[in-house]
Amino acid sequence: MQDTIQEIYVNNRKDGGVYWTILLSDGERYSIFNTDIGNSLAQGQTYEFTVMVKGQYKNIIKAELIEDVNADMQTPFDPPGKPEPGEILIPPQTAPSEKPIEHTSPAPKAEMPFQNNPINKDEAIARSVALKCATAYLNELPGGYTPSELGAVVSMAQRFFTYLTTGV
Repeated sequence: MQDTIQEIYVNNRKDGGVYWTILLSDGERYSIFNTDIGNSLAQGQTYEFTVMVKGQYKNIIKAELIEDVNADMQTPFDPPGKPEPGEILIPPQTAPSEKPIEHTSPAPKAEMPFQNNPINKDEAIARSVALKCATAYLNELPGGYTPSELGAVVSMAQRFFTYLTTGV
């Protein structure tokens, strides 16, 4: 019987060993008790299986790989060809472009609102902390707060901000 493995499950036996249950593309489950066979299987691969039926149990006693779907698969990170054991492959050097890239205009300068005034940055951090504290405090109340009580969050945040900046 020839089929493709959809899922592989490794199961523990009572004696401490393992056995495999595989789901094939035909929707049937088969058991494998031979560790050599179980360790050699891969999901998505097609095999020629020899099945032995014992009552209601279907056990695979032999599996031969028919088609290795990953054999020809190459990722963009793989170098071309297969390296020999111990061989280090170095990607070929790319020649610099013959003509440099020309820019028609400089990139716009990003505005840094706190770069020249660290006091504004400290105030912004204090505002953020105050708002977070007020929100967290009101969330801990039974029932939390509703959007209609947003004014309570803002007034509590203003009070926290005053405390953080003046200590009063």
